[in-house]
Amino acid sequence: MSSSSSSSRTSIRRNVYGVPTHCWCGNNLKTFVSSTKENPCWRFYRCVIAKQRETEDHLFKWEDEALLDEIRMVDAKLLDFLHDVQTISKTLRDQLAVQDTALLEIKQDIASKVRMISEDTMMSMSAAESPNIIDTTVTDASANLANSPLRNFAAACVVLGCNALLSYKLN
Repeated sequence: MSSSSSSSRTSIRRNVYGVPTHCWCGNNLKTFVSSTKENPCWRFYRCVIAKQRETEDHLFKWEDEALLDEIRMVDAKLLDFLHDVQTISKTLRDQLAVQDTALLEIKQDIASKVRMISEDTMMSMSAAESPNIIDTTVTDASANLANSPLRNFAAACVVLGCNALLSYKLN
């Protein structure tokens, strides 16, 4: 890309970021191919009336610069998405850790209550039957908490929330 264009054109090119669609005058742009010796066969965007009105500064931008701008914008959006996903992931990990702690406390509370109930039951039952009741009750309570529908629902909400955020960011 040669810097042979006038300084006023350079200032206009700096104001347009990405692939331009319209000139400042409101007219559409066309893609032309350079026929100069300095920039042979290079493509550029130019206002359709710029050739007729050479005294006015209408939009001019090299296609390579425009595409490079677009790539930079996509890279910036991608980094934003990556940052958002990392933030959501960290938040979810923190929330799951809090829920796991609460779940552990609930398990311990249930286990202590089961022990109290089993001790009360042991008083009224024979000593041979009571250990079997305690083992099955604690095992059943632990299995139910590990595969609880609430935990599955929380995981589904997390996935849907991430999906909604990414969809919002893409649009």
